[in-house]
Amino acid sequence: ASHIAKKFNIKTSYKLYTNFQNILLLIDELLGQEKLTIVFDDFDNILKIDKNALETLLEIWSKNLNKHNIQLIIISSIKFDDKINKKINKLSTFNFNMKKIYFSDIIQKTDTKIFEKIYIHSCFGSSSYVLSAYNKKLDFIKNLYNIAMNPRSSFYNYGIDYLKINISETATYASILYAISIGNNKIGDIALFLNLNSTYLTRYIKKLQDLMILNKELPLCDNQKFSKLGRYYIEDNFLKFWFCYIYPNKISLDMKKNTTIIKLIDSTIVNNMIIPVYKELIKKLLKDNSSEFLGYELTNIGSWWDNNGNNIDIITYNNKKITFIKILWEQNDVTKKEYENLQTISSNYKTNLIRNYIIISKNTYLKNF
Repeated sequence: ASHIAKKFNIKTSYKLYTNFQNILLLIDELLGQEKLTIVFDDFDNILKIDKNALETLLEIWSKNLNKHNIQLIIISSIKFDDKINKKINKLSTFNFNMKKIYFSDIIQKTDTKIFEKIYIHSCFGSSSYVLSAYNKKLDFIKNLYNIAMNPRSSFYNYGIDYLKINISETATYASILYAISIGNNKIGDIALFLNLNSTYLTRYIKKLQDLMILNKELPLCDNQKFSKLGRYYIEDNFLKFWFCYIYPNKISLDMKKNTTIIKLIDSTIVNNMIIPVYKELIKKLLKDNSSEFLGYELTNIGSWWDNNGNNIDIITYNNKKITFIKILWEQNDVTKKEYENLQTISSNYKTNLIRNYIIISKNTYLKNF
């Protein structure tokens, strides 16, 4: 309230406004026709004090504040629940914009070769903050060292610093993110890796989802409410890279023993970082250009897996045709055996639609990005 008092030259009455609702009503009382922008930064901290703060804001906005020439900007690292989102959607004057770097942005902003752009996007590209530190005059490996592995870099403690913004005790959360970053995506696998009970992990994973650090994916056409096949993925590419390679090797990096870690990165980065991102790029390409690449307009696209270890990278379909797609990285992996294996696995996906099968390597559609 002191900032409001300073803005409107209030000398005493502001001291009476000690809760969020009364502060909003004070703003309403003082506003005239002057155009004003009010930013609620770190709104999740307000929610820690008043769990109903967002509902209060929406109510007072709809009754009072929207009559003024005012723009409200809410910044929060917490994902609001469906009930709140429905209320927000009813107020057309509210716009929520999540700023994220996409591969198309990297294509436009860098003049490096296409393969390096994929590497940049896979390891750094989902965060504009991290990407701004990428030096185009240096190669990928040198940037990798300067940004992530150099103890003097401002990103050297990125993962723990990222958690500490909203979480006081980071140990369990960091362990979960490490487990997921190296490929333990199912809650049972995470629990087994950490030697913990799955039920113990539930509240931690829910918190990471609320903070939009983790994203839960389901097999294509699975029911969100009843499915037990959910997989968890780290949203931010650099955060995943940090927990995959920096977090477990901090002691060695502190001692400047980098050679072994660089060799580890070189031998595993394709499977851990590149291929998962490449699959998402292919999904987007097919979604945007399905007629060109599939020969039909798709109505749905996604990945599929079951409890028996069967996985299909991408499935697309419409009301007549369905296409099963296997994503490979190396060109020499495209063999008749892989094609037959895709046919065998896809037989576990029950459908009466006309079946098609495609193998995609890194060179197949790369020129289209």
